[in-house]
Amino acid sequence: MLVTSNNHTINLSLYQRPGYTLDDFEPIAQIGITGFAVVAHPSTNFKTLADMLTAARRKPGSISFGTGGNGHPAHLATELLKDLAKVSMQHIPYKGTGPLTADLVGGQLPVGVISVVAAQPFVLSGQLIGLAVTTKERWPDLPKVPTVEESGFPNYEYSAWMGVLGRKGMPEAELANLERQLLAISDTADVRSRLYKQGIVQAYKGRADFKAALIHDAAVNRDLVKTIGVQID
Repeated sequence: MLVTSNNHTINLSLYQRPGYTLDDFEPIAQIGITGFAVVAHPSTNFKTLADMLTAARRKPGSISFGTGGNGHPAHLATELLKDLAKVSMQHIPYKGTGPLTADLVGGQLPVGVISVVAAQPFVLSGQLIGLAVTTKERWPDLPKVPTVEESGFPNYEYSAWMGVLGRKGMPEAELANLERQLLAISDTADVRSRLYKQGIVQAYKGRADFKAALIHDAAVNRDLVKTIGVQID
């Protein structure tokens, strides 16, 4: 089995030769989701997502935003927002969230899109301003930070999911058994708590719904990768 995330669908378009297709795996279950926070350094004087987008429209390309790398789910989440908002901003790809967060807190970078878990302590301490979260609902530990949808973009959502896939050709009875067991395990209080400590909210989808979500996700990411023009050999 394979425990994976959004990169499973992103890589299909990001890499010229990803080495697999969606049909090479049997979807078993989505276990949970996490999301990203659009954050700004206090020196920007941005208080809301609208403040940032207004500034970006006023001077196209003048605002830089950082993510964990080209093709990172946070990158695509921001590109989707840029497309909907019709703004031009400069992407700065980092090699991971650690150095990105350090530069954000230090004021070397005005805006970043980082995981809600990475953003939480700095937003709560006032070292960073939480402008919006990319999830459908507000993040429980950042209740004062609105969603992108609440900030004026109906139906916007870009969550990062965690799911389990099986090898192609696994027997139907085995797949059904795994699906049932994953639901039972992921729905326990202990597992919910363990997942949440890692920044994942339990959000179960069975085989049929997970398969449909993977197909939709791959199509959305294909369009976004094409829009940003990033591809890896």
